Amino acid sequence: MSALLASSLKNAGFEVASASNAADARKAVETFDPDIMLIDIFLGSGPSGIQLANAVSQTHPEVGLLLLTKFKDSLSSMHDLGEIPPNCGFLRKDLVADTDHLIAAIEAVLGDRADEARQEMAVHGGVGDLNKKQQQVLRLLAEGLTNSEIANRTDLSVKSVERYLAQIFDELGISAENGVNQRVEAARRYYLTAGIPER
Repeated sequence: MSALLASSLKNAGFEVASASNAADARKAVETFDPDIMLIDIFLGSGPSGIQLANAVSQTHPEVGLLLLTKFKDSLSSMHDLGEIPPNCGFLRKDLVADTDHLIAAIEAVLGDRADEARQEMAVHGGVGDLNKKQQQVLRLLAEGLTNSEIANRTDLSVKSVERYLAQIFDELGISAENGVNQRVEAARRYYLTAGIPER
């Protein structure tokens, strides 16, 4: 992916430096002085791309930031990794092969129009309208976890998890009528919006 991006950007007239991890990227910010950084959200062991983006945003607010992910939306990408920094673009990896999409996203971020470079998949079934805690509970449900384990991972009681799930089912309009399994249907809605979450 890094080689593909570097080649595409060089062909488009950009000067490019590549880094394979967060530490090297932090050094490159100092030595290369970039206008924009394209950062994969998952960088293997060590800090995540979101942590790197937040660090760069604090120390070098003049550097544009464009996050890359295989997931279809930021709901899945951001789970347990922190908030995406303000004025940060978000581009799905399946779009970077199209140089026009890539350049348009870069130009939007460089032009202080990062909101135009938020190329998430359109929300299906209202999942994106859930609040942050509801989204977290739904994601853990989509991982196949029990209420007890969801409670464990969210510092909630099992009763609170049950209340959150009832709110989620209500918000998404998922009824147990007609033999629908509410947990399965909620997970299906999540997959349609964000893809299957990694454990």
